[in-house]
Amino acid sequence: IYPPLHLCINTSLSIEFRPSGSNGLLFYTKDHQTNDSILIRLEQKKLVYERIIAKQKFIEQWDQILQRHRWYQFVLQRRSSHVVE
Repeated sequence: IYPPLHLCINTSLSIEFRPSGSNGLLFYTKDHQTNDSILIRLEQKKLVYERIIAKQKFIEQWDQILQRHRWYQFVLQRRSSHVVE
């Protein structure tokens, strides 16, 4: 268990993952003082990134279908995000 991240517009994050199913939670953190949060999940084999910062909600979903048992890296860098195979 990790402590909550202190989220801001310039938050950077990188995670590596290997899907074993079509749906599931990959990463979640929430700052309980501000209610800011980041959620990264698989939905129907597609990656979904959701961010709530300063009461503004942003959702991004990739069209690429992710293959089971293949490694991927999700990178969030200063106002941009992308998936690398």
